[in-house]
Amino acid sequence: MTTTDFAKWLAIGTGVGIEIGSLDLVVTVVRLRPSGARVLGELTISHFREQPAAEWGATYTAFLQKLGVGHLAATILLPLRSPAAAAVRRRLESERGRRADPSALKKSDA
Repeated sequence: MTTTDFAKWLAIGTGVGIEIGSLDLVVTVVRLRPSGARVLGELTISHFREQPAAEWGATYTAFLQKLGVGHLAATILLPLRSPAAAAVRRRLESERGRRADPSALKKSDA
C-alpha cells in the first residue's frame, strides 16, 4: 500500500461549508469516503442580510437536521475583501508577529 492509498483510506468524514456571498449564503454538506466525495445537500439562503438572523438560522438548522448532521460545526468561506476577512487577516498577522518577537513573551512563558 502506497502513501497515497493510505491517505485515501483516511479520507472519511462529513463536513459543512458556508460561503458568504454579497447577497446569499450557500450551505453545502459533503460526505467524503475513499471512493470519493458526495454532496448530500445544498441550501441557498437568498438575501440573508435582509432577514433576521433567527429566521435564516432556523432554516439553516432545519436543513442540517434533515440531513442528520445538525451536530457538525461549519467551515466558513469569507469573501476575500470583506471587513470580516480583513479583521481575521490582521489578527493572524498580529499573532504571527507576536510569536516571532521573543521580547513579546511574558516571563511566565519563558
